[in-house]
Amino acid sequence: MAEAQSLVYIKVQQAAYIEIADNTFAHLHSLSLDWHLRKKMGNVIRSMDRGIQAAQQTMQYVFLYLIPTLVEAFAVTLIFIFHFNNMQLAVFVFLNLFLYIYSTVQVTLWRKQFRTATTKHDNDLHDCLTDSLVNYETVKYFTAEHYERSVYRSLVEKFQQTSMTTQASLSLLNILQQLIVNFTLCGGMILATMRVLQANGSLGEFVAVNAYIINVFTPLNFLGTIYNMVVNAVVDMRSFGQLLAETSEVQDAAGAPDLDLRPRNAAMVVFEKVCFHYSKQPLGRSIKDVDFQIPRGGSLALVGTTGAGKTTVTRLLFRFYDTVSGRVLVNGQDVKTITQRSLRAAIGMVPQDVVLFNSTIAHNLRYGNVDQATQADIEKAAQSAQLDAFIAAQALGYETIVGERGLKLSGGEKQRLAIARCLVKDPPIVVLDEATSALDSETEQKIQQALNVLSASRTVIAIAHRLSTIKAYDEICVLQSGEIVERGSHEQLSGSAGHYSAMWKRQAAGIMDDAEESPSAGLNLESP
Repeated sequence: MAEAQSLVYIKVQQAAYIEIADNTFAHLHSLSLDWHLRKKMGNVIRSMDRGIQAAQQTMQYVFLYLIPTLVEAFAVTLIFIFHFNNMQLAVFVFLNLFLYIYSTVQVTLWRKQFRTATTKHDNDLHDCLTDSLVNYETVKYFTAEHYERSVYRSLVEKFQQTSMTTQASLSLLNILQQLIVNFTLCGGMILATMRVLQANGSLGEFVAVNAYIINVFTPLNFLGTIYNMVVNAVVDMRSFGQLLAETSEVQDAAGAPDLDLRPRNAAMVVFEKVCFHYSKQPLGRSIKDVDFQIPRGGSLALVGTTGAGKTTVTRLLFRFYDTVSGRVLVNGQDVKTITQRSLRAAIGMVPQDVVLFNSTIAHNLRYGNVDQATQADIEKAAQSAQLDAFIAAQALGYETIVGERGLKLSGGEKQRLAIARCLVKDPPIVVLDEATSALDSETEQKIQQALNVLSASRTVIAIAHRLSTIKAYDEICVLQSGEIVERGSHEQLSGSAGHYSAMWKRQAAGIMDDAEESPSAGLNLESP
């Protein structure tokens, strides 16, 4: 019977697992950038894996095992009353069944603390493992293998200690259960013997009582395991539930339309008196009254020292965050009133720190437009980004695996691939975050030509540290402490006695900017 139940449940189990896993994956991608900057990858993955498994096990154990077991125990009690007409035996067995269930529940609840601790250390263990392997190069650069090993070993030891405590408490529960079962069986046999001797009962009745008591406790022997699995599942689902309870701070408005990109009498990108600060950021470092507009096909560059707010401006454009005050408009439409998906589909990004999927070059290029990009589109983009010669030199060509986060490629190769991926997407708006910083002078000149072609028919926003790459931009805004302190063309700013002119002279003389020379220059001070 149990096997038949399991067979029927297989299809339901499979459908439930797929549905829960799919919805959880979609939920994680729906969360805000702020949450993803704070998350611990190993912790999230383990919570997701255990939570999905726990939801599946809860349904399986409760409906296939726990409920039928309790129904069977109740039915045996009724048989003792009505069939054997032995109320004393029925009451004795019922009380011991109640004691068995009560003690199982109480001990299992007591054990939950050990399971919770085990779950926490398991999350910490996998978080440490993930973080260490992802930062393999950093570990090697600083010869920190022994340190990483010691940290990992200490976490393994903590996990094993709590895991052994959990197992020991389970053994204690099993011993208690077996004592109650043996006591009930012994007492039941005494009562059945008394019935045989005093009330002219039959030997068959004695054997039947013995068989019923054994049969009613046989499934209950599994009750501890069932309840233990259910409680474990509840602990795991609590962590899983906290994950699912996370909500994105950036939500589409009800009935929000898609971005309308048809030409209209409005600038393509507009920032109107935009103010913003991260939740834990000092107000002194916030974005304050940022105001600019870029006409369709125009270009604007953002320059300034590290932490001035350049990256934050682009995040507001992508609507990874909502402004505190002011508006961001794209083609005359407030980004808060349109769908995030349509907004981001209209913007291409070439980041300074390019992160690639551990797949083929073709896959990473096609990712610019996964639904419609053809091989011809990919090859054309690679040629425009000066990447075709590198691909042709690979034994597998476009099927070359780039490694985790693209570690098999050089910095320049990754940036060229990012430019090609943006060309495949073919968006009307392009954001360039120091897109040529990792290229040699000769390749940079060729890439700059490709970017000029890209910019000819698109609206471009660039974050630049190398001022030579933005000389031809329509407007340059100099940010300092979240405010635009200078604006104008390269000729206007370089001829004045301001911040831009000083930066231009230092770079022209081959002197690094003071902010880039400081120990904190590489820190991302703009993130929350």
